[in-house]
Parts: sequence; C-alpha cells; structure tokens
Amino acid sequence: MFCRILVLVPLCLAIILAAETARSGDKKEQEKFEGTWSLVKITGGKSEKKDKDAKITFKGDKLTFKNGKTNEATYSVDPTKKPKEINVHMEKDGKKMTFKGIYEFDGDTLKICHFAGDKKSIEGRPKEPVANEETILAVLKRDKK
Repeated sequence: MFCRILVLVPLCLAIILAAETARSGDKKEQEKFEGTWSLVKITGGKSEKKDKDAKITFKGDKLTFKNGKTNEATYSVDPTKKPKEINVHMEKDGKKMTFKGIYEFDGDTLKICHFAGDKKSIEGRPKEPVANEETILAVLKRDKK
C-alpha cells in the first residue's frame, strides 16, 4: 500500500505540472494576439469581402469585434496542435457556443480560418488555412501603437 502511494504521488505531481506548463504555454501564445488588429480581407464561403472598419481587439483571454456594432467573446488557443487551434467562446441567441478554427502568424499578420456556417464551425475545424466554398479565411494586420 505504501509503495503504491510512493508511486502515485510523483505521478500525480507530474500530471499537474504538465497541465500547468501547457496552460502557461497557452498564455504565452495568447500574448502574441494582444492588441488591436484590422481586418484586411475575408475570403471563402462563397464570397469575398473587405471591410476596412472591422477591428478585433485581443486582451488576455477576451476579444472584442467591432464592425458597426460590438461583439465580445473569450478565446483559447492550443499552439501545440498542427495547425495551431483557436476556439472562440460566445453567446448567440441565448446559447453558449464554441467556434473552432485554426490560425497562423506571419509577423504582424494573423490568419484565422474556420468553416463557413455556424453549425459546421461548431462541429469541426479546417485542416489548413485556405479559403474555399466550405471555409472562410480572415486576414488581419496588427495596428501600430
């Protein structure tokens, strides 16, 4: 019995430390998002749009999307996945939803790709950041401070 405890305690500590390291890694990754980003263009999903007034501000685990009206949400990332994953958690029509996507950074450019349509965005995640009839690719540029 005592031997089992000696084995289980270090194992539990290792699991807790690994989980804490993963969470701190997510926070470090989220720091890359910090600030305000302007939407350069959106392609895919049967349309191409460009709205110079749309902005997304990331602060901590929160994001604010402004485009005439303001929408707020929280988000989480998993930089250990290939491609890197982003989940946006928000309330829509009184229901809590999580929209799944992928992202990549290229200097001061951020690309976020997700499936077109709420249902598909909730159920799945694209495998690569490309725009087509099923996926939407948003290209954002970090605003200068």
